[in-house]
Amino acid sequence: MGKSAGAIRWFVQGRAVQALILASLLLVSGWRTPLLLAGGGPENVAVVVNADSFASLAVANAFVAGRKIPSGNLIYLPLGDLPDFETVDVATFRQRILRPALETLDARGLAPQIDCLVYSADIPYAVRVAGDLGDRKLPQVLTPTASVNGLTYLYALALAEQPEYMNLGINFYARLPLRVPVADTQAWTDDQREQYQQAVKLLNDKQYAEALEMFGALVEAHPRAAHLWYNRACALARLDRLDEAIEALKRAVENGWNDARHARADEDLAALNGREDFLELLKRLDAQSTRLRPTLGFRSAIGWSPEGQPVPPDAGMRYLLSTMLSVTSGRGLSVSEAIANLERSAKANSTFPEGTIYLMENGDIRSRTRQPMFAETTAMLQALGVRAEVVQGTLPKDRSDVMGLVAGSATFDWPGSGSSILPGAICEHLTSTGGVMVERGGQTPLSEFLRHGAAGASGTVTEPYAIAAKFPLPFLHAHYAQGCSLAEAFYQSVAGPYQLLIVGDPLCAPWARRPTVHVPELAQPLRGTIQFTPTADAPEGKAIGRFDLFVDGVRRAVCRAGDTLGLDTSLLPDGPHELRLVAVVEDAIQTQAHAIWQANIDNHGRRLELKATGGDAATVGQRIALRAAMDGATAIELIHQGRLLERIEAPQGEFTVDTAVLGLGTARLTAIARSESDGPVAAVSAPVTVQVERPKALSPVVIPDGAKLVPGVLVAAADRAPRIVEETHAPQWLEQLDVKPDEPVSIEGYVQIQTEDLMQFQWRCGRTVTLTVNGTEIAANSDERWKFVPVVLSPGTHHVLVRISGDGPPRIDLRFGGPGTYRIGAKQFRAAAPPEE
Repeated sequence: MGKSAGAIRWFVQGRAVQALILASLLLVSGWRTPLLLAGGGPENVAVVVNADSFASLAVANAFVAGRKIPSGNLIYLPLGDLPDFETVDVATFRQRILRPALETLDARGLAPQIDCLVYSADIPYAVRVAGDLGDRKLPQVLTPTASVNGLTYLYALALAEQPEYMNLGINFYARLPLRVPVADTQAWTDDQREQYQQAVKLLNDKQYAEALEMFGALVEAHPRAAHLWYNRACALARLDRLDEAIEALKRAVENGWNDARHARADEDLAALNGREDFLELLKRLDAQSTRLRPTLGFRSAIGWSPEGQPVPPDAGMRYLLSTMLSVTSGRGLSVSEAIANLERSAKANSTFPEGTIYLMENGDIRSRTRQPMFAETTAMLQALGVRAEVVQGTLPKDRSDVMGLVAGSATFDWPGSGSSILPGAICEHLTSTGGVMVERGGQTPLSEFLRHGAAGASGTVTEPYAIAAKFPLPFLHAHYAQGCSLAEAFYQSVAGPYQLLIVGDPLCAPWARRPTVHVPELAQPLRGTIQFTPTADAPEGKAIGRFDLFVDGVRRAVCRAGDTLGLDTSLLPDGPHELRLVAVVEDAIQTQAHAIWQANIDNHGRRLELKATGGDAATVGQRIALRAAMDGATAIELIHQGRLLERIEAPQGEFTVDTAVLGLGTARLTAIARSESDGPVAAVSAPVTVQVERPKALSPVVIPDGAKLVPGVLVAAADRAPRIVEETHAPQWLEQLDVKPDEPVSIEGYVQIQTEDLMQFQWRCGRTVTLTVNGTEIAANSDERWKFVPVVLSPGTHHVLVRISGDGPPRIDLRFGGPGTYRIGAKQFRAAAPPEE
């Protein structure tokens, strides 16, 4: 079928809905915009979960509960067998994550309505894309590591194995300043890319004549490349050919160069200082006002042209909004912090906060890269009634109203700033490794903003070389303040998003002006074809443009405001169904809201019962029992939020479910019955809501008298003397201790807990591993899959013992933490030093 088959399938989904979209174009702010552009809502979000990770399950459950995501919009992927759950190669990403997620949505009939594909915790956040490059040579600034959400946003190219997803101007949905050029070096030949790198190096090495010659050849081939003209001007100025340098600068400006601040401070242009024509050119640039492409809502059902125009789906590039909900491994949050962060963000919607957007100015290149846009951003926000302030320094000091932050620094200390982040805020900093979440990532990670209250933050997953196109422009706050969701605001502000990791609540929209939707009065139970005219109260000064009717999370009908919605209930199984009526405001952002209610459908007199026989609450790891029954059923299936858990071939029977499969938090279980074993669904049950509680806290232990604790863990193997190990980061760390294959090993140590919290152990071994905490066996496994284990520890000292037995090589990757997780060693553990011989 070819490499792009999956992408093509997604391009043609939902023709009937697309026909309605394209048949009903309307003028909005001077743009011809499809009716189905929208601010998005929970019905348009799908959530990918690592089914083997308790943290991934817990974070997803919190997001689903807080945002009322339909149960069928969750996709559970068994990823415990991946060698690494933090980074992955691009082929594995396609085969194990992206393609299965899209195919699942396709099979459920959800593909046409999904605008945003989000990832829960413990799914690889970074993707190594060298496998898509072949022998292609890339500029130094295009490094072969992408973020999981960046490749998902560019899913069509990722599925087709087209590395054009690395193009720094590939995001046509971005609402870029109309006078800012995008350097499209992807269109260059490999030789030209290499020549450009050589020319820049020559300029930096002060070999100005040689650099000028190479820039001259390149500018002849690409006469509209503003950065080439600018660099040519630098070389000319260094050679004291000042008139020619001015002419080259003018050509740069004609082709989009706009950074007067940079030109004014550039030492390569110092010889031009004082010239009237140079000062006049700078003055002209200073006087220009930035004109952005108009802020627009997002829909995956349409395409985008290179000019930023919405177009028919087959005539432009299509995208999928995407974020990670949280990161709880490496330098991430604790599971409790991640859940609290999502709950806080969900409450921020439509609160119209009184906070301030701070834009930090300092001499660091990380700040200077975006400073030329600060004044324009501040003016835009103030025009929208949102406070904005340009502040000198790394972080705002002693401010209690941080609603947004544009920073540029390698490291920062948020608690030391004395400032407070308000619910719903977007805070991010331009630096090299803010999105590198592994435990040795270097600079301050984006998770520090989330930990202290931000709804969303971003950072690149590898060295970005301070290229502005890889980071959100400050204008993201202007899009956000106009009512866009967090995901829309981010993707409207970044031209080349392939390396940008965005973490947070994609639906957070503090400035969204939402309609109020009315539940229609329908006679119960529903039979045959029903029709009704939906109603909603629009925000002041606005009008309702469209209504969507969803049944059990699937869009079943669409109509314009004032028209009638119809639903043939005979096509649906008997039983309770969740109905959602979504109203969409008719403006550029197309903000939406919903009303949710349950309706009983009864066309055939079938009734399926599902009950929790032993209670509907349990501690994670305990089992719950349910009973289902329907007269005439040949098979009954138990469904957990879109996935099949168990099936019985009988009209009634018992189900037993391990709550570890459901995850911490609220889980919804339903049953479906079939009158024929492989026939259509005949009836559905009312949902059973199960509350899965975290484990009971373990009490601390007393350190044995006389024990001398030293940093690290104690490792013992066979009859040899035990050894203290401070570092276990290397894959071969046990081999380096001369541990032999098949040899039993024990690893033990003490950890000090300051505050009671939900912690986690993670390991991958391939042999039998048993975890004991304070003398109580917590978990064990005997395969090579990752094991994710929750544990709640009370304040005090706790003893951890890991035993490895069975056949296999002497290797284990063992981690512990909360917040984040780190390989065991001196960072967290102390061990009783063995007696001296």
